[in-house]
Amino acid sequence: RRLFEVVLGANSKLLKAPLVEQKQRLLQMGCVILAVRHPDGGGAIPSGHITAGDILLVEAFPGIDGTAEFAVIAPVDASKPPRSGRQQDRMRGLLCLVGFIVVILCNGFSILPLATAVLVLDFLCCFAKVLGRREALQSVNGGVIMTIASSFGISAALTQTGAAHALADALLSAGLGFGPLGVLITLYTGTALLTNIISNTATCVMMIPVAAHISEELQGMENSELNLKTLIIMVILASNAAFATPLGSPCNLLVVDAGDYEFRDFLRFGGMLQLVLLVSTCTLLYACPCT
Repeated sequence: RRLFEVVLGANSKLLKAPLVEQKQRLLQMGCVILAVRHPDGGGAIPSGHITAGDILLVEAFPGIDGTAEFAVIAPVDASKPPRSGRQQDRMRGLLCLVGFIVVILCNGFSILPLATAVLVLDFLCCFAKVLGRREALQSVNGGVIMTIASSFGISAALTQTGAAHALADALLSAGLGFGPLGVLITLYTGTALLTNIISNTATCVMMIPVAAHISEELQGMENSELNLKTLIIMVILASNAAFATPLGSPCNLLVVDAGDYEFRDFLRFGGMLQLVLLVSTCTLLYACPCT
């Protein structure tokens, strides 16, 4: 049950009944009157019954949407009481916890794709009345879905036009003049720049061949202990450092609305974190390269 603001229609059969009968008939419909407000702002009922245009605050089940007695039905936001303490509530909570673990295991052992497993869990939650159909639909953030889908198009455009590969090659070529440490710095910088624009998966796919090409060139340099494995680890670490823009990761997009973040917030804090990771990662891999 939850709270609703309703207005009796002009043709409602309740208008001609006295207040006691109106309350009784509304109670039979599953509605409990909590407050009455007249269009003029008053809260009293001088006429002894509810009239057309009066706004009622009632507690009822969501099924009152199909009631013909009301001209307007508006649910009150965040008025649904918490569901806890009862045996069925504990069972529903256990279902969510077990279902979440099963989804992780199914995806980890390649039994089901992640999207399929999550959809099955969603349907089970709706069937067990953990949440209603409307609540499930309202929880879908269309803006985030469209942004993520659009980012795949941007990633494909950068890849197919060669813009991303040209940018990576330019950064890496600049680092070759400064020795192995310069290569690590430019490799991290190019990978981190790309991963904050396109997805980390696409960044890895594009940067691993470039890292292999740089590894071949470094083999001819003296005192260079950097091998392909070290450069691949660098690519993996840098491609997951998507902190500087909201487009770098779906996780970043999910918290934009909740935290009321702006693009500059990601640049301000994520950019500083990028610098810290650049220095620490490059220094560690330069001092202790993989064998």
